Amino acid sequence: KKGSVHGINNAIFKFSAAVFQLLLGILADSQGVILVLWICVGISFFAALVNLPLIRHPRLGTLTDNDSDEGTVASLDDDIIQEQLDKAEYVPFKDMYAINETRAAVGLPFLESRFGEYSREHVDTFSSLSGDDLVFIRNKLEQRLAAIHDDP
Repeated sequence: KKGSVHGINNAIFKFSAAVFQLLLGILADSQGVILVLWICVGISFFAALVNLPLIRHPRLGTLTDNDSDEGTVASLDDDIIQEQLDKAEYVPFKDMYAINETRAAVGLPFLESRFGEYSREHVDTFSSLSGDDLVFIRNKLEQRLAAIHDDP
């Protein structure tokens, strides 16, 4: 479903880019460039108004102090994450855990990291970003051990 929505969105953008550039060019030739510039300004304001409700969407809010741009996944789309893993890009373990937990709940297989040889650059990058992953894993293990201890 996500792929088809992305394809429809992409097709609309490609179509509108092809058609409206031609129409605006013809209009600029016949009526003048100033009018076309004001039409573009109007379209931009209209687009901003149409997208205004997205401000209230909970997943599209502003970053909190705990959030970090570096080393985080912008989208939790399974295909995008798997692509990042296949390219040996860093994906935070917290995000992988959340995705795999959701996938397990609906009976889907886990996303898998790429195994094999990594370059020195990958090792250095992963080493510098893995501190939060180790803290997350330790906390999860402590939670599970506490649950086992409380209810054997």
